[in-house]
Amino acid sequence: DPLVNSIGFERNEPRGGAGSLFGEDVTRKFLEKHGLRHLVRSHQMVEAGWEYIDCSGGYGVYTVFSAASYPNGSGYNAGAVLQLRPRDESPVALQFEL
Repeated sequence: DPLVNSIGFERNEPRGGAGSLFGEDVTRKFLEKHGLRHLVRSHQMVEAGWEYIDCSGGYGVYTVFSAASYPNGSGYNAGAVLQLRPRDESPVALQFEL
């Protein structure tokens, strides 16, 4: 999972040590190396349905969670999908609620 205002890697203790937390520097280096501008990820609930972390230099991470009112319609979060654009434009988040 990405960490805001962080550098390097850390063990993901909030998820019982499963996986890693990574800083903005790690994201930026990965995207630069592979000629990409954005990393798009999911499977982490965010209240607005989507979240963007600016990693500077035109690079960033989108977290998109499409299940509104999670779990089972009893939650208070919005859902979202990400509309991809041509290479020179940033993606657009389309938010919805149930």
